[in-house]
Amino acid sequence: MILVTGEGGQLANAVKQVFSDFGKDMVLFGKGDLDITDEGAVFGVFDKYKPDIVINCAAYNKVEQAEVDIESAYNNNAFGPYLLAKTANYFNAGIVHISTDYVFGGNKDGFTELDCPNPLNVYGASKLSGEQLVRLANKRSFIIRTSWLFGKNKEGNGKNFVTTMISKAKEGDKIRVVEDQIGSPTYTFDLARKIFEVLSSGAKPGIYHITNSGHCSWYEFSKKILEFSKIDVEIIPIKTLESGTKIKRPHNSVLKNKKLEEIKIPLLRNWQDALDEYIKII
Repeated sequence: MILVTGEGGQLANAVKQVFSDFGKDMVLFGKGDLDITDEGAVFGVFDKYKPDIVINCAAYNKVEQAEVDIESAYNNNAFGPYLLAKTANYFNAGIVHISTDYVFGGNKDGFTELDCPNPLNVYGASKLSGEQLVRLANKRSFIIRTSWLFGKNKEGNGKNFVTTMISKAKEGDKIRVVEDQIGSPTYTFDLARKIFEVLSSGAKPGIYHITNSGHCSWYEFSKKILEFSKIDVEIIPIKTLESGTKIKRPHNSVLKNKKLEEIKIPLLRNWQDALDEYIKII
């Protein structure tokens, strides 16, 4: 039995589809069904379903808001995952915890699993704390760092950068997009399949970077989105300082998938191929 948190979100939706296709028994909980920061509620769910592993897709992802809502960020990105990991350990279960490229400061041309994290903002710091607490509480933990996710949610669309750009473009106005932040766009369906592959391979617990191959800036990402969507709207490249962000963000947060290479698991396809497929189905 697999317990999945974050139901309703785009990654949990992909995990449900992929793992169900392989015949895995699953139970999913959204925020309204299970408060992962409530120790009694978490224990009750584990006691009822006795899962072999929990895949934690729940998170506080409001990067800008985290700077002022620090308590919510740490509760959902650190304390909640710790409770899940600790309770899973009590019931002899493992945990897959989803983390982010924002645990790094972006001062290199890419980061491996062995690089030292250096978050620049509260969101990144809260996610790093979650990683550390999960690993401390459960020795059978898989920390999956990924980046720039896009995919369908439970309702079939998904609110992400891709759908946001398409909506803005359809309004017909020029779009201003940051050109000095670089990362690897990642399709949730590809990520979910690779998580299944890692778990099925007998790989050892630890930290794994899983993203689609290749990288780009948000500006380059936007251009491909509109190209594949066949929408002709001008996109204007701007610097991060011009974007109105109130927080520091990593310049380059590309995650090098070295651990997958080491255990001979094929890397994900190029982000452009994944993006093209996603746009064709939304």
